[in-house]
Amino acid sequence: MRALVLVRDDGRLFLAPPSAGLTRVDGLGVLDFGNLIECVGRTVRLGTREYLVRHATLDDIPHLIERKAQIVREKDAARIISLCNAGCDSTVLEAGAGSGAMSIAFLMHLRAGKLVTYEVREDFAAIARRNVERFGLADRWDLRVEDVRNAKGEYDAVFLDLPEPWEVMDAVQRVLQPGGVLCVYLPTFNQLERAKEAMEAHGFRDIKAIEVMEREIVVRTGATRPTNEYIGHTAYIMRGFKTIK
Repeated sequence: MRALVLVRDDGRLFLAPPSAGLTRVDGLGVLDFGNLIECVGRTVRLGTREYLVRHATLDDIPHLIERKAQIVREKDAARIISLCNAGCDSTVLEAGAGSGAMSIAFLMHLRAGKLVTYEVREDFAAIARRNVERFGLADRWDLRVEDVRNAKGEYDAVFLDLPEPWEVMDAVQRVLQPGGVLCVYLPTFNQLERAKEAMEAHGFRDIKAIEVMEREIVVRTGATRPTNEYIGHTAYIMRGFKTIK
């Protein structure tokens, strides 16, 4: 079962974690999850307010998760999934769980696939686990509290949200299938340059780096304009394909 979101008439979001019976919705109390499923796509009244019931989306993640570390924003998450060339049945390795935002984004997409996440910090892993479970996506997720340099298996794509990804290139090269994609997420040019050098030294080719900007548009008849809120620089995304001789 997937999590549901209740959108209040003022735009505020409330997460309803999946449950076989009652579910606790922070800010609203205990609700019957089965009744909520039957109301998907409808507006319901709770107390004096109205709420649209719908499935949780990638855009909801930053607003509805517990945070301790910086998260991958939704504008970047969608592009990362695209650059990783991750199909719905892919097997993906992620290193650096943080608060679990990117893990949730991957799992929303990997309907028939699997995500293996490595996180060295117990406190980050605990928060990520709680967030993924609240979104109802833990069944296809393998969270390992250890260094990604110990990774085993074979993967279609690898995503690194680490400050020094060049330190784990040997492990990435070992577990990534030929033709598979490595994607790194870095906030500075210096890190980006050093990561590219390491990727090239380890045989990665067709390397591409991008930055994603997002500006929402307020649409009103006769008064459409960009919003005053703007999501600018968060981090740079770079991907490359593993090659073999």
